[in-house]
Amino acid sequence: MFVAKKKRLAEQAGSGKLVAVSSLTGGAGVTSVAVNLAVALAEIYPEQVALVDLGRPFSDVANFLHQPKKASLLDLLENQDHLDASFIMGAMQVHDGQRWRSCMGAPTSQDWT
Repeated sequence: MFVAKKKRLAEQAGSGKLVAVSSLTGGAGVTSVAVNLAVALAEIYPEQVALVDLGRPFSDVANFLHQPKKASLLDLLENQDHLDASFIMGAMQVHDGQRWRSCMGAPTSQDWT
């Protein structure tokens, strides 16, 4: 059973889509667009949407949603031996019930100290 589940997950691994939202300057509303896009996509694809904030020098999604940042990409890099679906899901924050999740953000200066 475990092997069959792992094979099924491996087959699904390439079936996702990536949408990048970016701007050349701060204050253009990229965070607002990205969060609202995640919410809209979660209406169509519940429990299948993840918003990863790679904004530099600071990730803004957690602040935008008035939530503390739970983890960063540095946490993933430091835990590569434990990197599986459950670890990643645990590092992500749940929004709108279970409809979508946000994650990570770029490491901040606090992550490096």
